[in-house]
Amino acid sequence: MASEWKFSDEPTTGVFATKRVMGGEDPITRVFHDAEDGAWQFHGPNESEAEDAVYVCLHCVIDMDASVNDLADLPVGWCAWRENTASPWTREPFIAT
Repeated sequence: MASEWKFSDEPTTGVFATKRVMGGEDPITRVFHDAEDGAWQFHGPNESEAEDAVYVCLHCVIDMDASVNDLADLPVGWCAWRENTASPWTREPFIAT
């Protein structure tokens, strides 16, 4: 895995995902690379609440959906989204409302 690893963060870095994403019920359609602390968040198409979050290793997310590797260079403070897993990622600066 180390030779194929594309993220600057270690594979064991803790990241946030939703229970539905990690349970395989939702695909990953929204990714945030937080400006405040550089944390990663992986969400599905449904709205997420704090109680929906789970803390997992980054490699667990990549193991579930290798297409997330395309976002390894997503800058801090940016987000990416897609309509579904067959759609390309769209990247943009994230501005919290």
